[in-house]
Amino acid sequence: MTEQDWQWATAMETIRLFKAIEPRTRRRQTVTNIAYKCGFSSSRYFATCYKKLFGFSRI
Repeated sequence: MTEQDWQWATAMETIRLFKAIEPRTRRRQTVTNIAYKCGFSSSRYFATCYKKLFGFSRI
């Protein structure tokens, strides 16, 4: 993977994580459900990325 590809992947992941905040505030959903709706194939990976970006694990 080139550096440009890596930057693109990181940007897309960040966009998906910010998108994950929105549905959680509108109605109560599980973290797993939010992860899948935002394009993550693993809720564990989603939680790890979320904590890395926002500094806390609960959304």
